[in-house]
Amino acid sequence: MPTGDYTVTIPTSATDMPTISAARSADYLIIEAGAELTISNGGSLSVSNNVTLEASSDATPSGLLYIPGTGTLSVSGTSTMNRFTPITTDWHLLSAPISTPAITDYTGYYVNGYDETIVDWENYNSSSTISVMQGVSTFFSSSQTVSYSGAFNTGSQSISVTNSSTGDDSYGWNLVGNPYPSAIDWEAA
Repeated sequence: MPTGDYTVTIPTSATDMPTISAARSADYLIIEAGAELTISNGGSLSVSNNVTLEASSDATPSGLLYIPGTGTLSVSGTSTMNRFTPITTDWHLLSAPISTPAITDYTGYYVNGYDETIVDWENYNSSSTISVMQGVSTFFSSSQTVSYSGAFNTGSQSISVTNSSTGDDSYGWNLVGNPYPSAIDWEAA
Protein backbone atom coordinates (compact mmCIF):
# COMPACT_ATOMS: atom_id res chain seq x y z
CA MET A 1 0.00 0.00 0.00
CA PRO A 2 1.29 3.48 -0.82
CA THR A 3 2.03 6.02 1.90
CA GLY A 4 0.91 9.63 2.22
CA ASP A 5 3.53 10.86 -0.27
CA TYR A 6 1.92 9.18 -3.28
CA THR A 7 -0.84 9.99 -5.73
CA VAL A 8 -3.06 6.92 -5.81
CA THR A 9 -5.09 6.17 -8.93
CA ILE A 10 -7.67 3.37 -9.03
CA PRO A 11 -7.85 2.69 -12.79
CA THR A 12 -10.89 1.73 -14.81
CA SER A 13 -8.93 -1.27 -16.06
CA ALA A 14 -8.40 -2.75 -12.56
CA THR A 15 -9.74 -6.30 -12.28
CA ASP A 16 -9.61 -6.47 -8.48
CA MET A 17 -10.98 -3.30 -6.90
CA PRO A 18 -9.24 -2.45 -3.60
CA THR A 19 -10.68 -2.50 -0.09
CA ILE A 20 -9.05 -0.61 2.77
CA SER A 21 -9.46 -2.34 6.15
CA ALA A 22 -6.73 -0.57 8.17
CA ALA A 23 -5.36 2.98 8.51
CA ARG A 24 -3.91 4.21 5.18
CA SER A 25 -2.89 7.55 3.71
CA ALA A 26 -2.27 9.14 0.32
CA ASP A 27 -1.33 12.54 -1.07
CA TYR A 28 -4.00 12.56 -3.83
CA LEU A 29 -6.68 9.98 -4.66
CA ILE A 30 -8.17 9.58 -8.15
CA ILE A 31 -10.85 6.98 -8.81
CA GLU A 32 -11.36 6.67 -12.56
CA ALA A 33 -14.78 6.17 -14.14
CA GLY A 34 -15.97 2.60 -13.64
CA ALA A 35 -13.47 1.94 -10.83
CA GLU A 36 -14.29 1.75 -7.13
CA LEU A 37 -12.69 1.88 -3.71
CA THR A 38 -14.19 0.50 -0.51
CA ILE A 39 -13.18 1.64 2.97
CA SER A 40 -14.55 -1.18 5.12
CA ASN A 41 -15.41 -1.38 8.82
CA GLY A 42 -12.40 -0.30 10.86
CA GLY A 43 -10.61 1.03 7.78
CA SER A 44 -9.60 4.64 7.31
CA LEU A 45 -8.06 6.71 4.56
CA SER A 46 -6.46 10.09 5.14
CA VAL A 47 -5.85 12.13 1.96
CA SER A 48 -3.64 15.18 2.44
CA ASN A 49 -4.77 16.88 -0.79
CA ASN A 50 -7.64 16.20 -3.20
CA VAL A 51 -9.98 13.29 -3.97
CA THR A 52 -11.49 13.08 -7.46
CA LEU A 53 -14.14 10.66 -8.69
CA GLU A 54 -13.87 10.87 -12.48
CA ALA A 55 -16.61 10.54 -15.08
CA SER A 56 -16.52 9.25 -18.63
CA SER A 57 -18.57 10.15 -21.69
CA ASP A 58 -18.92 6.50 -22.75
CA ALA A 59 -21.72 5.70 -20.24
CA THR A 60 -19.25 4.22 -17.73
CA PRO A 61 -20.48 5.21 -14.25
CA SER A 62 -18.49 7.74 -12.24
CA GLY A 63 -15.73 6.43 -10.00
CA LEU A 64 -17.35 5.06 -6.85
CA LEU A 65 -16.34 5.36 -3.22
CA TYR A 66 -18.01 2.99 -0.75
CA ILE A 67 -17.73 3.62 2.99
CA PRO A 68 -20.10 1.18 4.69
CA GLY A 69 -20.35 0.91 8.46
CA THR A 70 -17.50 2.42 10.45
CA GLY A 71 -15.01 3.12 7.66
CA THR A 72 -13.76 6.72 7.52
CA LEU A 73 -12.33 9.13 4.97
CA SER A 74 -10.64 12.41 5.85
CA VAL A 75 -9.65 14.83 3.10
CA SER A 76 -7.58 17.96 3.75
CA GLY A 77 -8.07 19.29 0.21
CA THR A 78 -11.13 19.25 -2.04
CA SER A 79 -13.39 16.30 -2.78
CA THR A 80 -14.85 16.33 -6.29
CA MET A 81 -17.30 13.96 -7.95
CA ASN A 82 -17.88 14.36 -11.68
CA ARG A 83 -21.08 12.92 -13.09
CA PHE A 84 -21.57 12.61 -16.84
CA THR A 85 -25.11 12.90 -18.15
CA PRO A 86 -25.64 12.07 -21.83
CA ILE A 87 -27.62 14.26 -24.16
CA THR A 88 -31.29 13.34 -24.24
CA THR A 89 -34.59 15.08 -24.53
CA ASP A 90 -35.49 13.94 -21.01
CA TRP A 91 -35.09 15.46 -17.58
CA HIS A 92 -32.50 13.86 -15.28
CA LEU A 93 -33.08 13.33 -11.56
CA LEU A 94 -29.90 14.23 -9.66
CA SER A 95 -28.75 14.73 -6.08
CA ALA A 96 -25.51 16.18 -4.71
CA PRO A 97 -23.10 13.84 -2.86
CA ILE A 98 -21.63 16.73 -0.82
CA SER A 99 -22.53 18.22 2.56
CA THR A 100 -23.14 21.75 1.23
CA PRO A 101 -25.00 21.39 -2.08
CA ALA A 102 -25.62 24.59 -4.01
CA ILE A 103 -27.84 25.54 -6.91
CA THR A 104 -24.68 26.84 -8.62
CA ASP A 105 -23.63 23.20 -9.14
CA TYR A 106 -26.26 23.26 -11.91
CA THR A 107 -25.42 26.62 -13.52
CA GLY A 108 -26.41 26.58 -17.19
CA TYR A 109 -29.11 23.92 -16.76
CA TYR A 110 -32.85 24.13 -16.30
CA VAL A 111 -33.46 22.98 -12.72
CA ASN A 112 -36.74 22.11 -11.02
CA GLY A 113 -37.60 20.91 -7.55
CA TYR A 114 -40.80 19.09 -6.72
CA ASP A 115 -43.13 20.91 -4.30
CA GLU A 116 -45.40 18.35 -2.68
CA THR A 117 -47.62 21.03 -1.11
CA ILE A 118 -48.79 22.29 -4.52
CA VAL A 119 -48.36 18.97 -6.39
CA ASP A 120 -46.17 20.54 -9.06
CA TRP A 121 -42.62 21.28 -10.14
CA GLU A 122 -41.08 24.60 -9.11
CA ASN A 123 -38.57 26.29 -11.42
CA TYR A 124 -35.33 27.03 -9.53
CA ASN A 125 -33.11 30.02 -10.21
CA SER A 126 -29.75 31.28 -8.99
CA SER A 127 -31.21 32.36 -5.63
CA SER A 128 -32.85 28.98 -4.90
CA THR A 129 -31.44 26.74 -2.21
CA ILE A 130 -31.14 22.97 -2.07
CA SER A 131 -30.31 20.61 0.78
CA VAL A 132 -28.62 17.27 1.34
CA MET A 133 -30.75 14.41 -0.07
CA GLN A 134 -32.96 16.81 -2.02
CA GLY A 135 -33.46 15.53 -5.52
CA VAL A 136 -33.66 17.98 -8.41
CA SER A 137 -34.76 17.55 -11.99
CA THR A 138 -32.34 18.96 -14.57
CA PHE A 139 -32.54 19.48 -18.32
CA PHE A 140 -29.85 20.55 -20.77
CA SER A 141 -29.55 20.49 -24.53
CA SER A 142 -26.17 18.74 -24.79
CA SER A 143 -24.27 16.10 -22.85
CA GLN A 144 -22.83 17.52 -19.64
CA THR A 145 -20.50 16.65 -16.79
CA VAL A 146 -21.79 18.00 -13.50
CA SER A 147 -19.03 18.54 -10.92
CA TYR A 148 -19.78 18.52 -7.21
CA SER A 149 -16.99 19.86 -4.97
CA GLY A 150 -17.03 19.86 -1.18
CA ALA A 151 -16.99 17.38 1.69
CA PHE A 152 -18.52 14.04 0.64
CA ASN A 153 -21.52 12.91 2.68
CA THR A 154 -20.85 9.88 4.86
CA GLY A 155 -22.72 8.15 7.67
CA SER A 156 -26.45 8.42 8.28
CA GLN A 157 -28.27 11.11 6.33
CA SER A 158 -31.91 12.16 6.58
CA ILE A 159 -34.39 14.58 5.03
CA SER A 160 -37.86 15.64 6.10
CA VAL A 161 -40.68 14.57 3.82
CA THR A 162 -44.24 15.84 3.75
CA ASN A 163 -47.75 14.68 2.95
CA SER A 164 -50.01 17.73 2.86
CA SER A 165 -53.24 15.84 2.29
CA THR A 166 -53.24 12.22 3.47
CA GLY A 167 -56.63 11.50 1.93
CA ASP A 168 -55.56 12.56 -1.58
CA ASP A 169 -53.12 10.32 -3.52
CA SER A 170 -51.93 13.37 -5.51
CA TYR A 171 -50.07 14.55 -2.41
CA GLY A 172 -47.25 12.95 -0.46
CA TRP A 173 -44.76 12.61 -3.31
CA ASN A 174 -41.23 13.77 -2.40
CA LEU A 175 -38.10 13.62 -4.57
CA VAL A 176 -35.43 12.15 -2.27
CA GLY A 177 -31.94 11.80 -3.72
CA ASN A 178 -28.91 9.62 -3.04
CA PRO A 179 -26.65 11.69 -0.74
CA TYR A 180 -23.50 9.61 -1.29
CA PRO A 181 -20.66 9.51 -3.85
CA SER A 182 -21.60 5.92 -4.68
CA ALA A 183 -24.52 3.80 -5.76
CA ILE A 184 -27.06 2.51 -3.26
CA ASP A 185 -27.77 -1.23 -3.21
CA TRP A 186 -31.54 -1.21 -2.83
CA GLU A 187 -31.57 -4.95 -2.18
CA ALA A 188 -29.18 -4.64 0.80
CA ALA A 189 -32.01 -3.49 3.11
